[in-house]
Amino acid sequence: MKESSLPKTIAIGFTVLAVLFVSALIGDAVRRNTSPDIPLTAPQRNPHPAEQVKLRVMAPPSLDVRLGVEYSVGTWLGTFGGGGGRYCGPYSSRMSQVGDPPLTSIMVPVALKWDGSAYEGVFYIDHYLPGDCHWEFSGVYTLSPVKDFVSLYSAQPIKYNFDTSGSHGIYDQSADQSAERWCGTDPAPSQHGRVVCTSLSYFTGYPGTVADELLASISTERRTHFDLVHILPYTKSITLRFHDLAAENQAARLAHGKGLSPLSEGRNR
Repeated sequence: MKESSLPKTIAIGFTVLAVLFVSALIGDAVRRNTSPDIPLTAPQRNPHPAEQVKLRVMAPPSLDVRLGVEYSVGTWLGTFGGGGGRYCGPYSSRMSQVGDPPLTSIMVPVALKWDGSAYEGVFYIDHYLPGDCHWEFSGVYTLSPVKDFVSLYSAQPIKYNFDTSGSHGIYDQSADQSAERWCGTDPAPSQHGRVVCTSLSYFTGYPGTVADELLASISTERRTHFDLVHILPYTKSITLRFHDLAAENQAARLAHGKGLSPLSEGRNR
């Protein structure tokens, strides 16, 4: 009987993939721009930005919410979309070394105006011209009450959501994005009482941190709502809802005729 060539074909295929993968890793490690004749230059404002994103922020008066948009020196990507280095001008070949400067970025505060029900503002993906250093949009950040990123970004115009857990696969992403963030004292012992703004599901992972009365008033969908927005080239608007966990805990307990327990009060102060 003639021996099947299928196993050999599969083995060869895996070998080729392995070689390509290792080559990509090596390329990512050695290709990085450090050209001395092209210094890092500050970006220039785009006189005609076109990629506008509207921003709507809902937050209680107890939270001083301020936002900023970060723009960074461009990066090149490896064969499989990974790794890469920062660069100004063309690529060069040199191993990354200890002491190399970090990725340079600029944070531009977003001006927010109260419209009677929420704070509104706009920002532009193409706020800066690329220039020699390939400046590009990096993401949206909260500057207060804590500094943290609130977005994921892809420059590729693919209509796929990063979070496909609710779709059993891939689904088109809306041009209008929203996220909820709950702000309170971090219940993790290792964080030593620092303030964190994150998903409600993070807090519910620590029993007693979220009042039962508050939890009962929130739908399962909202409890697990992703706390980051996904920005793609066709994103048009972002809505961010911020919650003061301590205040909402107290309000929920008072609505049910209960006061704050010493344990919960200490955690969410």
